[in-house]
Amino acid sequence: MKRCVLTAGLAVALLWIGPAVAQTDSVTIDDQPTTEQNLGRINDLRRAGRQDDAADLLQELIDDARFMLITRGEGLYIDAELWAREELRRDPALLASYRDRFTASAERALMLAHEDGAMRGLREAHRRFGMTRPGLDAGLTLAGLLLEQGDIDAAWALLDELMRHPDQLEEQRRLLYLQAVCAMLAGDTERAADLAEQIRER
Repeated sequence: MKRCVLTAGLAVALLWIGPAVAQTDSVTIDDQPTTEQNLGRINDLRRAGRQDDAADLLQELIDDARFMLITRGEGLYIDAELWAREELRRDPALLASYRDRFTASAERALMLAHEDGAMRGLREAHRRFGMTRPGLDAGLTLAGLLLEQGDIDAAWALLDELMRHPDQLEEQRRLLYLQAVCAMLAGDTERAADLAEQIRER
């Protein structure tokens, strides 16, 4: 594995992935054959209809790939967690298998985070299980706490990600409300008013 310090441009490009990434000044470029083999295995399993096994490997990648970039072409790198989430978003069958296998674990992680009362647990529940419904709940709670702390940029980045969650329509009023609070705290009254109007229309 290679260690590299983020350039300013790469740091900006990674900010939208989520507040957890924005808190570190270095990432790992994973150029290990095992990782590349696992990426290939995930795709092979999907093509073979073995969605459960593919979901298990995706979760292993998410668990092991914090602050890790993987190669997806000559000179092209992508955040491993982002890649895994995008694969789940674009494959309904894989997403369904993933949720069947990991929603219970996500519920336990969220429950422990609430019992602990620390933001770290919420971050981990969202990071590890963000594509489940409990993962969405963890993200929403975390966004509210970030706003309470005045960390508007991190809250915006997280809310933008949550707006792409498969279950976002079920929580759209809450998402819009948190975005409106973000806009108000940032002094963007026009956007806050527009978001408030969207809430009234729901």
